[in-house]
Amino acid sequence: MKNLIITTLILWAASPDTQAEDTAAQPVLTVAELNHRAVIGKLGVPLGKVVELQGAVVREQNNGRKGQGEGYLLRISHVGNKPLEAIRQLRFSVPKFAQTNLAANPQMLYELRNGRKAPPLSRPEIEALEAGYLGQPVRLVAYEVGRFSGIPDQLPEDVPVWAEVGFHFSTSLVVLAERSQD
Repeated sequence: MKNLIITTLILWAASPDTQAEDTAAQPVLTVAELNHRAVIGKLGVPLGKVVELQGAVVREQNNGRKGQGEGYLLRISHVGNKPLEAIRQLRFSVPKFAQTNLAANPQMLYELRNGRKAPPLSRPEIEALEAGYLGQPVRLVAYEVGRFSGIPDQLPEDVPVWAEVGFHFSTSLVVLAERSQD
């Protein structure tokens, strides 16, 4: 009898109706509030705040998930002159107007170095291209942005599931300028 009661409680707690109630009990943040409240990013400063960063470009590690391991990340060690308690690795983009020597993937690095669109690159060609780029210290002016992406939970049964990560919020950096290393 005790096992039946425990099983019933577990099934009740895991039911979608109970989960919806739990979600409803949590504080809600509206999209309108996002424009009036600071959201602190992975760097410990509000999203959208322009800061100076120190770090290095590193190759993204492929964790076996689609869309990962195809580019570079910024490995940030300092925000302003303050070291971070834990180094952060973030994806990044560089607007066309920004004058930097940064590229977010091997094809962009080829274009940056050669002034033309990259042909298909072999692993040895990519490794030669990356020599002297990856791991080099950089000082940047950037800001962190965020967005939701991925597959939502509880899709209708008639909607096909595709290969993607679960619905989540992630941040990345927009690099505005590069500073000298003096």
